[in-house]
Parts: sequence; structure tokens; C-alpha cells
Amino acid sequence: MKLTPKHREEVRQMFGGKCAYCGCVLDAKWHVDHVEPVLRDTVFIPGEVTKAGYSKTRATGKLFAPQNENRDNLFPSCVRCNIVKGSSNVEGFRQVLMYFAESIPKIKSYSHVHHLMRFGKISIDPTPVKFWFERYRKETAV
Repeated sequence: MKLTPKHREEVRQMFGGKCAYCGCVLDAKWHVDHVEPVLRDTVFIPGEVTKAGYSKTRATGKLFAPQNENRDNLFPSCVRCNIVKGSSNVEGFRQVLMYFAESIPKIKSYSHVHHLMRFGKISIDPTPVKFWFERYRKETAV
């Protein structure tokens, strides 16, 4: 879906010019995210590999969920959140982040992590992830 600069700016301002997920101020390089993924089809490019040794792919243009290709399904996202979210929906993204948080205790035996925890520089918050758009909607509703 091609957005005009006006529509792109409308998406950017949905949550006060901040990423819908982490709440950081969006810089010049931000993404328009499909909240419910459109799931784009890709095919392998024969004989081409990335520097890491993975087969290269290209998009075919085919969407597996074309019903999600609409303006009501768009959120502003910082590059980092959009890359980690990938083709997940909001709950899938929340689960990925909780997996990251649950992984911290497994690495606290690493000496540098252990020391940072002892000095209060790293803490583990087991509460569910609340995205910026969830907090923003509550704050603006009052």
C-alpha cells in the first residue's frame, strides 16, 4: 500500500509522534507497521547467499493476508521494534519480549551480567509488557 506524505504523517502522529510499541520519539527513519501482519510471500534466489551464508530471497508481491492491507491496520513503529516484531501480531510481539525477559536469569551467571545485577544496573521485571499505544490511549482518554 502506497501512502501519501500526508497519510504517513497521520500515522506518525497517532501516538504523539512516538513508536506505538516502545514509546520512543520517532526519528527520520521510522516504519509504518501492519499491526496484524500481511505476510508477504518470498522465493529463494538460486545461487545467491548473504554474508552470513543464508540463501537470499525476494518478495513476490503476493500477500497471504490481503485483508490486513488497510489504513486502519497501521501503527507508527521505530525501526528496532518493527524488526523484532517482524510478522507477529501484537500478542506475538509481546510474547517475544517476555521470552527475552525470561532469558535474563539464564545469562546472569555470566560475570558481567552478574555484576551489573549486583549493582542494580540490571533488574528483571516479570510483569506483562505494556506497549506505548496501550498506555497512550488510557492517558488521552482521561
